[in-house]
Amino acid sequence: MSPELMLKKKYDPFLADIWAFGILLYWLVLGYFPQDTATDRKRRLSKVFQLHFPIDMHPGIEYLISKMLQ
Repeated sequence: MSPELMLKKKYDPFLADIWAFGILLYWLVLGYFPQDTATDRKRRLSKVFQLHFPIDMHPGIEYLISKMLQ
């Protein structure tokens, strides 16, 4: 769920879908979701915006995922 939806703010459905696909791509590439360890909304959001990618990850994939989650 995009940050706008979690915070119950107005959102653009197209951008929310791109964000959701970015999360899905992150999971497909790395095998886990960026907010797996957090329990409350604020902590989950802060984890998503502090993405850490493996050193050996292809820079193109890292760039694409980062842009999708902005």
